[in-house]
Amino acid sequence: MRLGLFALVLLGCSRDATPSPPVRSPIPYLADAPFGPDEAGCLVAFLPGAGDDARSYVEHGFVEQLREANVKVDAWSVDATLEYYRGREIETRVREDVLLPATELGYRRIWLVGISMGGGGALRVAATSEELVHGVVVLAPFLGSPFLARDVRAAGGPAVWQPSAELLAQDDPYVDAWRWVGRRGDTPLVVGWGEDDTIAMMSEALATGLPPSHVLHAAGDHEWVVWEQLWRAFVASGFLQRACGVVASETETRTASETGTAPASLPAATETTSVTW
Repeated sequence: MRLGLFALVLLGCSRDATPSPPVRSPIPYLADAPFGPDEAGCLVAFLPGAGDDARSYVEHGFVEQLREANVKVDAWSVDATLEYYRGREIETRVREDVLLPATELGYRRIWLVGISMGGGGALRVAATSEELVHGVVVLAPFLGSPFLARDVRAAGGPAVWQPSAELLAQDDPYVDAWRWVGRRGDTPLVVGWGEDDTIAMMSEALATGLPPSHVLHAAGDHEWVVWEQLWRAFVASGFLQRACGVVASETETRTASETGTAPASLPAATETTSVTW
């Protein structure tokens, strides 16, 4: 992941106009869909970081955490690797190959989850397909130039930041991502990062103005062990359960049938406003 982060920094600073090779289309993904669009409360689409691929979320237990928590969601781990960012295809391919087909299948709510490069990608996709995205979770997102993040934070956060005419003229997709965060309305956004992360200031700027309950942080750097902790904390918070529903246990189902009452499976909203280890 260190090499991947270095590649991202170079990519974010580059203005090379050399055409990129064609990307795979449609973009592949790994599906874990035990419910299908008729029964799933949501579809969660995972976007990987630089140096990772669609298998990474499965290998690091992200999908397993959803199953253990009985969250009523299907999960697609999208193979949106670095090539889609080099050619600035990430927004188009995720929209055309993931969001629109999922909507046509019948999924009513779609959440994007992204780490590092995938976190920035999730926000870029949300900025260009906001009518198809119903929630976003980003962990240690890479959001382009560090100067851009400093500018947003100095202004008081995305909600009040206004890009200059010069920035707008650069046609930078990360400028559009920051602007979407500020204007997104009631679309939930959850941000998490490691306190020693090299690019923590991007997450800190992104989190400015968010409700504390939408902010997660943990000790550690830009690495999977931190993101695994953050994801466990997010799933345990009950955020997705309340948004998407849960699967009732056999005992709850039997009790509900016998008493005529609905099973009480949703975790209650907590007063805890952040998670720290």
